[in-house]
Amino acid sequence: MLDMARAGIRREPIAGDFTDTRWPAHLHIAVAPSARGTGAADELMNRRLDRLRQTDSPGCHLQALVENTRAVRFFERMGFVRHGQMPVVPGLRNHGHRLHQQTMVWSQRG
Repeated sequence: MLDMARAGIRREPIAGDFTDTRWPAHLHIAVAPSARGTGAADELMNRRLDRLRQTDSPGCHLQALVENTRAVRFFERMGFVRHGQMPVVPGLRNHGHRLHQQTMVWSQRG
């Protein structure tokens, strides 16, 4: 609650929903720690992106924590690009530090 109040006073953006017709599909992926590094995430992502291509979806978006650099690098490798600001995620902290949300987008045509 304090993060939201602080962001309001400072007029800082806070994490929230994302809606844009260029990237209508929303992706969420979670891979068990024991499956990381096995190629499972690549296979899941490739299948999802293939399905988006088959259904002629113009694009897809997801949201990751900026501080999760491994995930951000993975999504960039899969063809996603960073989009927009990196707002604070209200109430979410790691070792006392505020965390930020990064929206990432993938377009079928570019």
